[in-house]
This record gives sequence, C-alpha cells and structure tokens, in this order.
Amino acid sequence: MGNVMERNQISRKGLTFGIILLFIGTSIIPSTAQNIWKPSLLTSRGNWLYVGGSGPGNYSRIQDAIDNAIDGDTVFVYSGTYYENLVVTKSISVIGEDKNITVIDGMGAKDKNCVTITDTSKVNLMGFTFQNATYPNTYGVEIEDANEITIIDNIFNYDYFGLWIFGDNNIISNNKFSNITYSCVIIIKANYNLFSYNNIIKSNGGGIEVWTHSEYNIISHNHISTPYTCIIFYGHDCNSNRINNNTMSDSLAGIGLLENSERNMISYNNFIKIKKVVRFYGCNINTFDSNYWGRPLTHPKIIFGIRLIYLFTIKSHSYYFPDHNIYLPILKTYIDKNPAKEPYDI
Repeated sequence: MGNVMERNQISRKGLTFGIILLFIGTSIIPSTAQNIWKPSLLTSRGNWLYVGGSGPGNYSRIQDAIDNAIDGDTVFVYSGTYYENLVVTKSISVIGEDKNITVIDGMGAKDKNCVTITDTSKVNLMGFTFQNATYPNTYGVEIEDANEITIIDNIFNYDYFGLWIFGDNNIISNNKFSNITYSCVIIIKANYNLFSYNNIIKSNGGGIEVWTHSEYNIISHNHISTPYTCIIFYGHDCNSNRINNNTMSDSLAGIGLLENSERNMISYNNFIKIKKVVRFYGCNINTFDSNYWGRPLTHPKIIFGIRLIYLFTIKSHSYYFPDHNIYLPILKTYIDKNPAKEPYDI
C-alpha cells in the first residue's frame, strides 16, 4: 500500500471524458455567475491515486490516499462504503466512482464530519454519498476557511447538518440533500458563492440559511421543499445576494429576510403550496420581481412585513451585558410589480 497505481490510459481517458460531459451539463448558469464558475479546476495536473478496487498498489482507506497526495493530484475512489471522517488540507480532487454506491459513512462519530475541508483552496469533491454524520452539530461536508471549493454531484443523506460553508468563491451544484435533521445548508461569512441545481427534500429542518456578513452569493435553479423556511437570511450584512429561478414548495415559508438583510434580489422563483411565502423583519431595501406566487395574478403582489426605526441606545455599563438598541417597529411593504401568471419550468 502507499504506492501510486500505474496509470491506465484507457480508463483515465474515459473518466476524463465523463467529467467534461458533466461540466457541459452543469455550466448553464446565469451570466452574472461566470466570474466564480471555474470548471477548469477539475483538470488533473498531477498523479492519480486509487482507493478500493483490485488494482495492485491501491489504497484501502481514502484518508491514506489523501495524506500521500500533493497539490494537483486526484484521488479516485471505487464504489463501496468507507467508514471514515476525512480531512482535506490540500488542493486536490477527490472523485467517487458512482455517487449512489460510493459512500462515506461518518459513523455518528463525536464532533466529526464525513468530510472537513479546511485551510486550503481549489478542492474538488464529487461522486459520493455522505451519510451518518449524526452527532449533534456535525456535517456531511464542512468547508471551513477554504476558498474555491467545488462540491458537485453528491448525495447528503441522514446527516445532522448537510453542508457548512465558511469561505468565498465556492461552487455547490447538482447535489441532493435528504433526511437531514436540521438545516441542509448553512452559509456564514461567505461571499461570491454559487449554489445551483441542487435538490433539497425530506429535510426535518430548514433549507438554506445565510448568516451574518454573507454577500454577493447566487442561489439559483434549486428545488427546495422543507417543513420550515426554504431560504432564510439573518444577521447583519447579508446583502446583495441573488435568489432567482428556484422552486420552493410545500413549506411553512418560502423566503425569510431578517435583521438588516438588504439589497437582495428575489426574482423568477416559483412559490408553490407555501403557507407564508415571504417573512421579513427589520429589513428595508430588497427587490422582488417576476415571481410566481402560487396562483395566477393579474395585479402587483404586495408583501407585508416589519421594518425597524432606530430610536436610541441603552448603555449597560456592565462587562456582562452589551448595550441595547431600541427600535420602533413599523409596517413595511414590498411590491412585485410583474408577478408571473404561471409557474416557471425550472
């Protein structure tokens, strides 16, 4: 073990052709996202290391192959179930043979994710099922202080949380999230990320949560159905994000805008069988345009919520308690002037 398998030129060319086809199929995205879409990242510049299968010199554990890889290498994992908690700190590609039968099982290990990608950039992860990261506050995949990470064509199943993103210029596309205990995706202090063509179903919690200081993210062409809120923004400076061409259905709420989330564009979405389509509180400047609101409308759609007017601050004069701002809540409305008369084909 530990040796790199001699390259098989025929199988390598076939796999490379398949990857090219995958990116042709997934690169149809809004033109405004082109500045963060980097399909060239999957081009192999180094050696290929193999896990599983029957080839001489193949690794039996994915982490061993990752540990022996260097920047630019590709770790290819043959189908099977691998009981591991992976940590990636290098600029490599980790590719599963078939997402339906190439499984990384987190074993419910305490404080461990199925995969943690940290302190690195330009990592590609595709072709896996991530399951059984079931210990409280663990994730199928955690991106922690990492940028230009590509997560494509995976299944997140039976995890406590699905995906955590703390980093910029990451691409999350063509993944399926199901049977997640709490939120499927959490984006925090993360900018210029693209979240597209994903399918979120059968979650026990929320869909996509965008937290404090997350700006210029694109959430597009996703199908989201959760018991609670499909997409929610809360915390200061969740600004200038684009939510377009998504279908949100069978949920308590479609969009939530809370705590000074400003200048977000919500357009060309389907809201179907949503009890409360939009909830907002403490927000002033956001735009709704050309959404389908669950039924044909021949007049503008009025959306009611609350904005907050700052009044004054109560000084605490205590180390243990912060100052407390006092606001006056008043009625606020948004208007979608061009509501769609029928749902979009997304």
